[in-house]
Amino acid sequence: MASTTSPSTSPSSQSSLPPTEEKEKPQDPATAEIRPGKETTIEIVKEKMGLGLSIVGGSDTLLGAIIIHEVYPDGAAAKDGRLKPGDQILNVNNENFREITHQKALSVLRQTPSKVKMVVYREEGTQKEEDLYDIITVQLTKKSGKGLGLSIVGRKNGPGVFISDVVPGGVAESDGRLMQGDQILEVNDKDLRQATQEQAAAILKCAPGSVSMKLGRLKAGKKAGANNNANSTWPVTISDNSPDVSTSPSPAEPPIPIPRTHLPPHLQTHHPLPPPPQPQHPPKDPQEPLGIRTILLERRDDGLGFSIVGGFGSNLGDLPIYVKSVFERGAAAREGSLRRGDQILEVNGQSLAGLTHADAVAILKEARGSVALTILPSK
Repeated sequence: MASTTSPSTSPSSQSSLPPTEEKEKPQDPATAEIRPGKETTIEIVKEKMGLGLSIVGGSDTLLGAIIIHEVYPDGAAAKDGRLKPGDQILNVNNENFREITHQKALSVLRQTPSKVKMVVYREEGTQKEEDLYDIITVQLTKKSGKGLGLSIVGRKNGPGVFISDVVPGGVAESDGRLMQGDQILEVNDKDLRQATQEQAAAILKCAPGSVSMKLGRLKAGKKAGANNNANSTWPVTISDNSPDVSTSPSPAEPPIPIPRTHLPPHLQTHHPLPPPPQPQHPPKDPQEPLGIRTILLERRDDGLGFSIVGGFGSNLGDLPIYVKSVFERGAAAREGSLRRGDQILEVNGQSLAGLTHADAVAILKEARGSVALTILPSK
């Protein structure tokens, strides 16, 4: 008789439980898979590297939540492999991120220990990057002799150009729909999804009076409540002990006109869009975008003859490399066209984008003989 009751006891008791009452086993944070639509606790070991993230948003911004904007390939998050752009950060080492300001979140992330425990949320259906953005189309009309009133910046790694500042009093601000952090997808039907910062700058400067722009705006996670605070924050790189390697102008020199806005110094990552260049100064190479040109310096014993400022991780933020000063003697003085404030894009075809000041100096020091500089003139 025991054989007739035993089989019915265990299976029947198990089958009587509704599926909703079965508890899901907690995952190990070190290996937990981030599942869309669920809050997930993960643990990342930084070792000797930074987290390698950029973030947008906060309770004091229009996004209302802290959202991962980019995962850099040389950081701990990329090595871990689980975090993606668009993931919302809800908690870091027991610090609540649901109602945290951008600056507070930045401070917490920069001071994390070697092991970082995070609670994150990924929206359902956001496995593709294009699903992370709302599409906005705007029509702007340039004023005579003036630009659109935008500053732009490219990704540190990979293509994509974003609005880093909307200049007060400009056309873009008057329109009222453009925000810092918007990705520029198209300009007058020209696809900029794979464009570099320099290519996008040239296209925007050359655009005629009426400019149609298609923008992608990062969606905030469903967990975050939207607010109406008009402040917005541009992505900030999270790294540990960022070196201060920029060279400040000496007291005898006026500062290089690197544009500054209402943002704090470590957010000054933008690249300005000056008014359209005058037609009497066309680029030397007709294949180059308007405004960007290449000059050839013949290096001798007296060197290239100029100094630089800026670079990734400088005390003004992640800046391009600019000419600080041109010396009275040297290759630059002999060539005659390099000016203080010019942005150096490439040296002998090697891009300086995303490099530290020290790395850029090393490249310039190693350049010998004929040195080709691709520059974006300051004026």
